[in-house]
Amino acid sequence: MRLTVGAIATASEGEVVQGDPSTVVDGFTNDSRVSHHGSCFVAIVAERDGHAFVGDAIAAGCSAALVSEQVDLPASLSAAAVVRVHDTVGAIAAIATSVRHDQLAAAKVVGITGSTGKTSTKDLAFAAVHNVRRAVANQQSFNNEIGLPLTMLGARADAEVLIVEMGARFPGNIRDLCAIAAPMIGVVTNIGLAHAEHLGNAEGVLAVKAELLESLPPNGTAVIPAGPIGRSLRARTCAQVITVGTDRDRDAD
Repeated sequence: MRLTVGAIATASEGEVVQGDPSTVVDGFTNDSRVSHHGSCFVAIVAERDGHAFVGDAIAAGCSAALVSEQVDLPASLSAAAVVRVHDTVGAIAAIATSVRHDQLAAAKVVGITGSTGKTSTKDLAFAAVHNVRRAVANQQSFNNEIGLPLTMLGARADAEVLIVEMGARFPGNIRDLCAIAAPMIGVVTNIGLAHAEHLGNAEGVLAVKAELLESLPPNGTAVIPAGPIGRSLRARTCAQVITVGTDRDRDAD
């Protein structure tokens, strides 16, 4: 996704503290070890503080950085643009949301969640459509509040289909991801006990996975398992429902 540094600052409510606001970036990354020429490096504060690697990322080819702390760069890197925000994770969510409703407004977003099978379902869906539509899917299993925005910001403006996994550790996680991606199609692979330590029990897992279905518009489509779980999930959405699986009441195999 091509954006000016000024547009990044506006969407993220940040400030350009170094460089030219008209600088154009082509994509976003939070990995300084890989050269992404012309992209924007996002300094994520996690187990390792990404601010320590801003200089490395710019030296490797990034033309801008998104930071939440002051970063002192050597004079040799002074041409790079730097946008300072309150929180970089929240900033990429805001930027991706803006892009979704602007450059990617015509794209159809497919959200995939479930206790297991998200990545393989994503890979199969991408394989089914990428030869006939300009499609983008998240790399590996990048399915959280960092991976999903970065996937969307890595799409070209002419993308027709975005296929994104949506993982959850706590209630509200998938609802937040849907607020960014605005999916038209939601797929729930299954309901198990993954992350039940945070979600309580199978009912808690079902509730958080159902956040995807609750976020679909009335003209959207929900693809859910047939059987008892499907009957529980069906009540959570106003979208058209297609059930799949081995149960007799399935709509499709």
